[in-house]
Amino acid sequence: MKTLSSCNEAQIRKRISLIGGTFDACHRGHQEYIKTALRLSDHVYLLLSSDNYCKLLSKPYFVKPFEIRKRQIQLFLETIDSLEKVSIFKLDSLAELKLLCINSDEISTVIVSEEYLGQFYDFNESRRKLHKKPFNIILKERYRAKNGVELSSRFAFQISSKCKIQLYLFFLFNYYQTMHSKLLLTNRVPELDIKIIDLIK
Repeated sequence: MKTLSSCNEAQIRKRISLIGGTFDACHRGHQEYIKTALRLSDHVYLLLSSDNYCKLLSKPYFVKPFEIRKRQIQLFLETIDSLEKVSIFKLDSLAELKLLCINSDEISTVIVSEEYLGQFYDFNESRRKLHKKPFNIILKERYRAKNGVELSSRFAFQISSKCKIQLYLFFLFNYYQTMHSKLLLTNRVPELDIKIIDLIK
């Protein structure tokens, strides 16, 4: 298993990277996810879960409406001058994702978290059977705060079960961070710890 630092980025900088998720709070972890995809490609396809798909996923917390989540991402992209480099698409189902990943001739790289690795391995096997070039699969680690705590919307929900004020502050901080504070979005933020696990030579 190679790390990104031991690999030539030109090998995976081909065309389009694919990322996806609910992006409910567009917190620092989400922001670093997007920035990493931008760094590794010329353009990014971002699959944003639809409201109906979010209901099927049974998230243990309230998920904002699709248009609000989309606008949060766009506001962040504006702060890093990358609005034109990311295309946001609505994802309605896993079946739709499978169809896209198997048949697309544009996507060269996908960046996924560990729980989705098996699915994307299967997608690549299906592409091979169809004599299509498999895409590069890159594993991303979840972003962690300096104290080592994983930063995620689920984590925020767990906090809220103990103290709703903390939940409010969590989302308020991330909203302020996205809307107003460009200083927090500089290159000084550490890159995600990502590993290339299925790099096509």
